Amino acid sequence: MFESEELEKIFQSELELGNSIEEERSWPPECTKFVLLENFFLGEHELSDNVLSNDYRDPHYWYIEYSTKNGKERLSSKKWESD
Repeated sequence: MFESEELEKIFQSELELGNSIEEERSWPPECTKFVLLENFFLGEHELSDNVLSNDYRDPHYWYIEYSTKNGKERLSSKKWESD
C-alpha cells in the first residue's frame, strides 16, 4: 500500500494488532497516499530518518500521524473525539 518501507511496516503492524482502515485517499497537492485508521495507534513504533511522527491532538484533525519526511504519504490515527 505504502511506497515507504518504514511506513508500510508500521501500517502492517497496526493491521496485525487489530486496527483497520477508516479512510483512504490522496490529499493534493503534496500527499499521494493518506490512510486514516479507525483506532488510535495500538503499537509502539520506531521512527527513522525517513518517517516522522506528528502529534496534533487537535479537534479539527486526527490525533497522531506517521508521515514520510517529504509528506507524500501519511498514516494517521482516528479523529479526535470531543468530550
